[in-house]
Amino acid sequence: MIEETIPLKHSDGKGFVIPLGTINLVGVVARKGMVGCGAFDVSALNNFTYPAAKVRPLTGPSIVTLNDLLNDR
Repeated sequence: MIEETIPLKHSDGKGFVIPLGTINLVGVVARKGMVGCGAFDVSALNNFTYPAAKVRPLTGPSIVTLNDLLNDR
């Protein structure tokens, strides 16, 4: 697992990449919610009243790194 501090507008976030076989689970957890790759079930997180969003890559089949995630925001 890779963890990295991500500077955001109002606070720092915690970025992570978790290898899961042939894919990576990529996300950033912030003070008030999170954003992640398409593997996250934002509807399920919403059931727990946790704010979350997922992004798709601008190019290519999937988000693999934190740079992929942050460059597509």
